[in-house]
Amino acid sequence: MKNFSLFLSLFLATLANHSAITIPLAFVFLLISLFFNKGKCYFSSQKLIILITSITFIIIHSILFKLSMLNYIPAKEFIDSFEINFYKYILLASYVFIISIIIQHEKNELLIKILSFILIIHITFFIIQFFVVYLTGYYLDFIYPITHEHSRYLFYGVENNISIYRCTGLFVEPSTYSISIFTLLLILESLGNKNKFLFYLTLLTMILSLSSISFILIPFYYLLKIIRKIKLSYLIVTILLLFSFSYFSQNNFIKTQIDKINNTSSIRFNLVNAIFDRKIDLLITGSGLYGIEKNIIDGTKATCNDNETCSNESINRKYATPNDYGLLFYIFIKLGFFSFIILYLICYPFITNYKKMSFFICVLITKLQFAFPLFWIFVLILRRQDSNENTYRS
Repeated sequence: MKNFSLFLSLFLATLANHSAITIPLAFVFLLISLFFNKGKCYFSSQKLIILITSITFIIIHSILFKLSMLNYIPAKEFIDSFEINFYKYILLASYVFIISIIIQHEKNELLIKILSFILIIHITFFIIQFFVVYLTGYYLDFIYPITHEHSRYLFYGVENNISIYRCTGLFVEPSTYSISIFTLLLILESLGNKNKFLFYLTLLTMILSLSSISFILIPFYYLLKIIRKIKLSYLIVTILLLFSFSYFSQNNFIKTQIDKINNTSSIRFNLVNAIFDRKIDLLITGSGLYGIEKNIIDGTKATCNDNETCSNESINRKYATPNDYGLLFYIFIKLGFFSFIILYLICYPFITNYKKMSFFICVLITKLQFAFPLFWIFVLILRRQDSNENTYRS
C-alpha cells in the first residue's frame, strides 16, 4: 500500500493538464504513503526551516499582491485567479516538504522502479495515440474527456500528401509531453538507472512528437556531455544528429518548424526588451508570484483586422507568451534579480557536480512550470545525497 500510494502520488504529480485536482489528489496519496512509512521517515530542522521560509515567502507575496502594493498594474486574469493560486502554492510547498522526506529515505531501486513505470505509462499512451491516428486518422484525445480542452495535435503549414500529427500523450501540447518525459528521464539518470532501451525509446517519442523543443533538447543534452568529456560515441551521435537535422531540414515539416521559430523571433525579442525596460524596482524584485504586468499580457494576445482571419497566432502579437521563453527567463520575470539568488540556493548542494548541473540547465531552457510538482521532484532528486553520489560526478 505504501509503494502503490507513492506511485499514484508521483504519477499524478507528472500530469500538467488534467485540471487543478491532480495536485490535491497527489497530496492525499502522499499522506497515505507517509502514514505507512511512519517510524521510518523523519524530517530535519533544515527541511522545516525551508518549509516555513517558503510559506512565509508565499504569504508576503500574497499580501503585497492583494493590497495592490506592487509597482505595476497586473493583468485581470491574475487578479481573478489569486485565491486559487494562493492555495495552490501553499499545497505545493506542503507537497514538496513531505515528498522530500520520503525521497531522502527511500532506496534508489524503489524510486527507479516507480518512476520507470510512470515513464512507461506516458510512453505507452503516446505510442497508442501515434499508431491509431496514423492508421485511422482518428486522434485519441486523452485530455478532452476530463478538461474539455482539445489537445493541440494538428500540424499546420505543411504541403504534403499525408496528414502530419503532433501526438501529445497525456498532455495538451507535444512540447509539454516532451519536456515532462525528458525531465522524468533526467531524474532516472540521476538515480543511476541503466535501462538504455527505455532511454532511447523516450528520446524517440520526443522526436516523433515533432515538438520544436525536442530538436533543441536532445542535441543540447549530448553537447553538454561532450563538453565535459569528449567521448567518441557521444561525438558520433551528435554529428549524426546534426547531419540528420541538416538533411531533413529540406523536408516540409522541418521547414515549417524553422519558419515558426523565425516568425516568432521578433516578438520574443520584444518581450525581452519589455522586461529589461522595467523600472529598477521591478527588475530587482520581479512582478511577484501572482501576476505579470497588464501591458505585457495584453501584448501577448493575438489581434486581427476586421476583414482578415488569423491564420497565424503570431500575427499582430506584440510579445511572445512569457512562459514560452523558458523556465529561467520566466522565473526572472516573476522574481527579478532575486531569482539568481534563489536558483543558487536551489542548486547549491550539487553546484560542483557537472552531471547534475547539466541536467538542471537542460530543464531551465524548457518551459516547464516552476509551480509544477515534477520540477520540484526533479530538484529534490538532484539535491539527494546517498551512497551512489560518487557515481554522479562522471
